Amino acid sequence: GSAEGKAGTSEPKTPEQMAIQAVIQDDATQLTGLLAAGVKLNHENKVGETLLDLAVQRRKKNTRKILEGLGAKRGDTLRAQELIRDQQEKGIIPRANPTKVTAASP
Repeated sequence: GSAEGKAGTSEPKTPEQMAIQAVIQDDATQLTGLLAAGVKLNHENKVGETLLDLAVQRRKKNTRKILEGLGAKRGDTLRAQELIRDQQEKGIIPRANPTKVTAASP
């Protein structure tokens, strides 16, 4: 029997939930430990907010500094990048290829 909808206090938190809690509490030490233990840097909650989104929205300076220093992204940035990749795969927009620069023929 699952107790969906009711948050039980005895229920163990996932590392991701603990990371969200660390951001909310602005606990940089706890957050760093969880990231080192394998929590994804750009983990998103149920509404698509990343850890960095939460840190920015809630003005959590310590955890924001850690996340930005590690290259974390905002949720809207991730979704934009996903959309671009999707459109490139479908051939709607050309793939950026900065490595191949072709000189114009005279």
